Amino acid sequence: MAQNKVEVYVATYEYTMGETLDVAKNIPENKRLHVLQAGKAHPTWHMGHLAIGFDSYVCGMALGKTPALPGDYYQKFKSTEEGGDPITTNANDYPSWDQLLADYEKAGKNCIAALRELDDADLNGGPKGTPPEAFGDFFSPVSVAIGGMADHDAYHRGQIGMLAALD
Repeated sequence: MAQNKVEVYVATYEYTMGETLDVAKNIPENKRLHVLQAGKAHPTWHMGHLAIGFDSYVCGMALGKTPALPGDYYQKFKSTEEGGDPITTNANDYPSWDQLLADYEKAGKNCIAALRELDDADLNGGPKGTPPEAFGDFFSPVSVAIGGMADHDAYHRGQIGMLAALD
């Protein structure tokens, strides 16, 4: 059965979200703040970063939807290169692990719902939200951002799994 492009993106995001949640649910508590060196990302930061990937970048900037996550998420979990807060290993600086996973899933489901509202012609257009100028052509056409953020999720999922596997 033939699928349109939007259906392929929906299936990709459903699969991506499921795989990331499967990895995250198996991260032992003592590995959630594991870093290789000071200031580098740990699984807790990565999960928040992935949540804003869905929420702010895809739903907000690319698709023009109102972000669903708390207002401080974007600042806390965007990269330091983008002006985000410094990464710390203090658990009190972050939501609980269970809250992060719930927020990641909520953001992912909102993204999938927003993707389902598109038709294939929308994929060739520009962003419906307002991405920062520094992102250049990443959001035009919008399909680049949608596909790129699925890759982004897989990239960070691998980092999460690697950090959890290291002693």
